[in-house]
Amino acid sequence: MWETRGAALRIGGALVGELHSSEGAGWALTVRQETHPDDFDDLRRIVLWLGDRTTTVGTVGYLRFYEAHLPDVLIAEGGAVRREVLRVEQAVGTADQVIPDFYA
Repeated sequence: MWETRGAALRIGGALVGELHSSEGAGWALTVRQETHPDDFDDLRRIVLWLGDRTTTVGTVGYLRFYEAHLPDVLIAEGGAVRREVLRVEQAVGTADQVIPDFYA
């Protein structure tokens, strides 16, 4: 499911899937793929399985549908993963800077 590499045909950018062990710190997983809805059951099982095993608390990923402008946020806590849906209609403000300058 995460084996494709190279240019993304529909979403732009690059497709990747990397899993690396960290010395004494567990594992690091990075995945950016185009997934067909027919594969969502498998994707759901993998995300829930990983969520049950992660020690990370907070944002662990994003899910964006091709037509969407904003991604949904995947958040891990308490051995589970939940999806928070973001929509433009609920924006509360705009940041002053694209990337914050903490030293300004």
